[in-house]
Amino acid sequence: MKQMLNHLHQQGPQKVATVLDGPRGPRFVAKKGMLVLSMISGVPLLPIMVSAHPAVTFKKSWDQTFLPLPFSRVTVWYAPALTIEPTLTAAGMEIKRLEVQRILNTMMAQADRQTGYQRPKIG
Repeated sequence: MKQMLNHLHQQGPQKVATVLDGPRGPRFVAKKGMLVLSMISGVPLLPIMVSAHPAVTFKKSWDQTFLPLPFSRVTVWYAPALTIEPTLTAAGMEIKRLEVQRILNTMMAQADRQTGYQRPKIG
């Protein structure tokens, strides 16, 4: 996170990206790391979701990452950028985290419907 913050503070428009469900999951549950980064840096958070079909799903990975096959139908969805206020309380941060999680999961369902990708069930 420190490297991303340093990168965002460099001169000129800078961007960073990562998944919001963190490096260990559980999948589809947003963590607050990127929200904190947005709050500290003052850079808005842009929710983005990708889906593709056909795709290979890595079922043994914790998040069941998928890789689009050549000539797949790919769709990219994004929502309006969110500003995370620097004065946000812990309770406010949890509300914002749940909001971002809801936005991303809604976009995921819409994107998957559009491409026809079916994510493996958990468990």
